[in-house]
Amino acid sequence: MSEPMNDLVTRAEFREEVAKLATKEELREEIAKLATKEELREEIAKLATKEELREEIATATVHMTASFAAELTRQIAGLHASLTTDLTAELTRRIEGLHASLYRSLYTSLTEELTRQIRGVHEHMQTLIGVIDEKYKDLPPRVSTLEEKAHTHDLPKPRARKRSA
Repeated sequence: MSEPMNDLVTRAEFREEVAKLATKEELREEIAKLATKEELREEIAKLATKEELREEIATATVHMTASFAAELTRQIAGLHASLTTDLTAELTRRIEGLHASLYRSLYTSLTEELTRQIRGVHEHMQTLIGVIDEKYKDLPPRVSTLEEKAHTHDLPKPRARKRSA
């Protein structure tokens, strides 16, 4: 029986605890600060409905799609210009390389052909000169004989030339 007595409080403690509680007037004042049902309805009416939200989302999607398409088009145009420049430079480099290679090849071919032609002409000239050489092959011994005779004065007397009138 001693236990129920422990829960007892004095009047002073009771009044102290009750003083901490709000009065009816304080509760009314706090409730008055809260929105009424009508005010809540007015505020809710200002909010968008599901259909209005759907329409806004659809409109925003269209604008975003158009904006995205414009940006994508701009970026593609930039890439196109960049690729065109890069490809032009690469093709120019390759064409110049092919041109140089073709020039070297053509130069080599023409040089080889010209060398063959010159050798052919050289051989032909040697053949022609050889024919002339054969004709005068015995000339040095003949000249030597004449020189010996001239030194020994055994030369025949030169014939007189006829003068033309």
